[in-house]
Amino acid sequence: MENYLTYLRWCCNYNEKNLIDPTSDEMQWNHTLPQCLFKGHGPGQWLTLRQHAIASALQTLVFNKNCLCGWHKNHTPLFLWNLCFPLYSKAAAKVRRNSNHRRYEEGTHPMQQENNRESQSIRMTETNLRMVQQGIHPSQSESNKQKKREQQLEKVKNGTHHVLTKEFSELISKQRKGTKWWVSPEGVLKSAIEKPPGNWQNGRKWRNP
Repeated sequence: MENYLTYLRWCCNYNEKNLIDPTSDEMQWNHTLPQCLFKGHGPGQWLTLRQHAIASALQTLVFNKNCLCGWHKNHTPLFLWNLCFPLYSKAAAKVRRNSNHRRYEEGTHPMQQENNRESQSIRMTETNLRMVQQGIHPSQSESNKQKKREQQLEKVKNGTHHVLTKEFSELISKQRKGTKWWVSPEGVLKSAIEKPPGNWQNGRKWRNP
């Protein structure tokens, strides 16, 4: 807090000495006590854009609450921005969530529009296919495969796996009703109601004509 107040005094002295004022320069009014916490009460001063950005970054660190806006990024020293970024990022994510929830309730979210849903679905499908082809899809990682195997085993142990349910057994029985086994000359087996196209025989073992 002491560093923040010292910086504000330095800014005021520097601007007065160099005749910098809002009538001739681009400046922003800075609330000494951040407006997001104190509702604009208390004193303030005119600061240049860079001074205002730095002051807002110092406020963020002093009060442990984001006081930065998006436009501040281009005027804040990188090391100072990096110190404030965790709080800024968290606050920005909360704003986005609230905005999305409000737009969903109003029915104006882009994803609620039919053409946008269709185009988004196509983009996601194309992205997933490209990632699979490149071997970088998350589901292809060994850790995810292992996690999936562990989840399946846990469901089997608990008796909650879908293959153990009565409904699944009835569905399989219904699907297999009327099906026959067909075999190719190479010994390949296929289950189907009708004879598959090509050289197939009914049964599980190929018989020479």
